[in-house]
Parts: sequence; C-alpha cells; structure tokens
Amino acid sequence: MKKTTQLILMIGTILGVSGCESMKIQPYSPVPDGVTISGSQNTGYRVDSIKLERTGINPSPESLQFCFAQNIPGIIGHPTLNSSKTRITAQGRDQVSFIVPMTMGTPLNYDILFSVTESNDDQSAVFNFTNLRIKGTWSANEAPLPASQEAHLYLESALEKLNTITDNITNCLHSES
Repeated sequence: MKKTTQLILMIGTILGVSGCESMKIQPYSPVPDGVTISGSQNTGYRVDSIKLERTGINPSPESLQFCFAQNIPGIIGHPTLNSSKTRITAQGRDQVSFIVPMTMGTPLNYDILFSVTESNDDQSAVFNFTNLRIKGTWSANEAPLPASQEAHLYLESALEKLNTITDNITNCLHSES
C-alpha cells in the first residue's frame, strides 16, 4: 500500500511539473520581419520596436513634415526633424481592434500609442516604431504591447495598423515629390 501511494504521488508530481511547464508564457513565434521583442517567461514578452521599410522614395524635409503631420493619427505635438534633416520623429495614437476568438465575433478595441522615426538611405525609407504601448478603451492603464504567443492578436492587429500608417505616409510622400 505504501509503495502504491508513493508511486501515485510521484506520478502526480511529474504530471504536475510537466503541466506547469506547458503553461509558461511563450514568446510570439515566428517573429515577423522587423519586429523586435524582449522579456522572459517570468516577466512576459513585449514588443520593443517594429521597423517597416518602403522603397522608391527620397523625400524632402518639407514633404516629410507635411506627410507626417497629415498621416500620423492622434499626433501629439509637431513632427520633429533632427538638425541635419535626415530623420523625423513624431508621437501618435490610434484605435485598433481585433475579433476575440470564441465570442461570436465580438471585437476588442484598444488604443495603441507609439513614437515613429523615419530615416532615408538611397531610395528607401525606414519607419521605426518604438515606445509601443496599449491602453484598453475600458481602462486608463497603459501597458507595453505584448509579444507572447497567447496575446498574438494584439501584435498582429498592431502590425496591420502600423503598416497602414506607413503606407499612408509613403503614398503622401510619393504625391508630394
């Protein structure tokens, strides 16, 4: 009887430990091109930056300022050029949503807050989105943009929104040059 109890306890312990392993937070995988994530299983994973590149443009500083001002949603302040006028930075915010699985099509809306810096080199522009934070439309709390496998819909919907913003700026720059 004692050996049976020990065996049951040992099997239960092994199953319990392996069950906990499978419940650890996993990073988003595969990480899309241009996306940088950091964190750990203990602290959670977050998106550090998203770099999106567009080719075939070499805008003037004036067109950069104009197109950023016109196409960064929820822009905070004015777009700022560096002293050599080779980079421009702005902060913005927009509302993003995705359909929550298993809820018969219920959308989850949240605000995404970001900084974006555009830099040019030989007919290509790199848009670097950093300081990525989210805020639920139901809450005043902000949090880093999550990058765990379990929260993959946040990253996917944010990436779609940032690509749209980048495309809008790029289309404006094409029309201004």
